[in-house]
Amino acid sequence: MTDHYIDNAETQVYGPALRSNVARLLQRELADADASLRATLQFVIARQADADQMMATALGVARAQVSSLSAAAAAKGTALGDARVAMRALYKHLDARREAGQWMGDVALFFPAGLGGIPKFGRTLLPAMRVALAALKADRTVPDHADHLKRLTRAEGAVEAHVVGTGDAHHEARGLLSEQATEKGSWLLAYRGNALLVEGVLTHQGRGDLLVATVPHLGVPDSPANAGAAPVAPVAPVA
Repeated sequence: MTDHYIDNAETQVYGPALRSNVARLLQRELADADASLRATLQFVIARQADADQMMATALGVARAQVSSLSAAAAAKGTALGDARVAMRALYKHLDARREAGQWMGDVALFFPAGLGGIPKFGRTLLPAMRVALAALKADRTVPDHADHLKRLTRAEGAVEAHVVGTGDAHHEARGLLSEQATEKGSWLLAYRGNALLVEGVLTHQGRGDLLVATVPHLGVPDSPANAGAAPVAPVAPVA
């Protein structure tokens, strides 16, 4: 059977295998072939090497970006947690001081949605923090005003930095995925073209029996796990 789909990881298996197999043909079965046919196979090796290197570079960049994005997301998670703690602490502080008659302000000016309305996610938490900060800056009668202002200002800055940073990482990751898709398409074109060239050379030499052993994906059964992967049109074995 033939593997009609090649995923990203398999490009780094099938490409080098094709080059190795073609080099074997040049050294053994087709060692005495016509010079023009041997030159074609040498072209296949060189063209496939270029395609393999291009794809390896794209995969390496993508892996590095995924690692960077994961680190940014982890840091953002810590920032969000600290910010929510600071927000809840301020709410409970204001509520307690008002109940005790130590502060006469309005908690709703700081937290319009109440304690339960403190958002969980950065892009919605940040505006809520800014509402609380603006109210806190405007009301210096809040007990322990300086401490809470300092804590909330620091937390707001951390959330803003990580929301922006992670957002940029997501944007860059999407761009890299798009570039990788373009490079994957170029790799598939090169591999498909090279497979056809190998088929042509073997046909001229009357050695179509070597095709499946030379073009790697022809000897690999399809797998359900490959559903939805990039298709590669099969090269029909030469009779």
